[in-house]
Amino acid sequence: MELHAPALTTADCEGGSETFKIGSGKDYFGNDIYLTVSAQMHAEAAVYAHPRIFTFGPVFRAEPHATNRHLCEFPMLELEVAFLKSLESLVGLAEDLLKETLAGVLSDRTAAPYLDHCWNRFQADRRRIESLLTAQFKVIEYQHISEMIDRGTVAFERPFRRDEGLSTEIERWLCEKVVGGPVFVVNYPKSAKPFYMKRNADGESVANFDLLLPGQLEVAGGSLREDDFELLTERVKELGLANLDWYLDLRKFGGIPHGGFGFGFDRILQTITGCPNIRDVCTFPRIRGERSNL
Repeated sequence: MELHAPALTTADCEGGSETFKIGSGKDYFGNDIYLTVSAQMHAEAAVYAHPRIFTFGPVFRAEPHATNRHLCEFPMLELEVAFLKSLESLVGLAEDLLKETLAGVLSDRTAAPYLDHCWNRFQADRRRIESLLTAQFKVIEYQHISEMIDRGTVAFERPFRRDEGLSTEIERWLCEKVVGGPVFVVNYPKSAKPFYMKRNADGESVANFDLLLPGQLEVAGGSLREDDFELLTERVKELGLANLDWYLDLRKFGGIPHGGFGFGFDRILQTITGCPNIRDVCTFPRIRGERSNL
């Protein structure tokens, strides 16, 4: 079931430093208002009523990046599934969705005009897509990656810090040199990921994944959601987060196990077309540091 989630929100589910603040929000609503970075939290509310929810709409990121992989505004497909108890099930769902999408592109007969004009280019795209459809998507623990790096066999320009996640350089090394194909990186340290991710039994890592593809690197990320009211409240207080009472109330009187993930739509287009620059698959790219009158 599709959910139309709000574009204006008081909550930032990604961290607090990546949101666009609406100048008149506090005067109008009584609270600071931001452009949404994700529909996830609202999808979590809706999943209590319907067990399988998806949203597809614009999200906004004020990230301090101006690279060929980042946009300030982009459409994102997000899914939320109730009664989901294992990360393995969530990873399988993400792989199935991507492969079903890619297979649909190859079988779409409406692509005929494109094939007539761009046959040589499409053949290259077809071979790349087919290789993903037949590839075995590996799953690798974040802890294992950390141990490989700690052995010191590879030097990176930016020093690796376990509690900060993986840099683009490390993701490329892992995906293209170590695995040589698609890979799910799972169970990151909780310090490297948002507060809502479900804590694993070790208390230090969370049940999450990032999906990396050769050439494109991260195209999707997701997790099981923390459904324990006490643990979630503790984490919110620990990080000093505000305006989340409504979100905590979803667990206060009895929650359900659930999880979900998001696919950046433009990164899916990059996967299909092989375009190295995300701006080339976006009609009106919004990019940090560039003026626009559009």
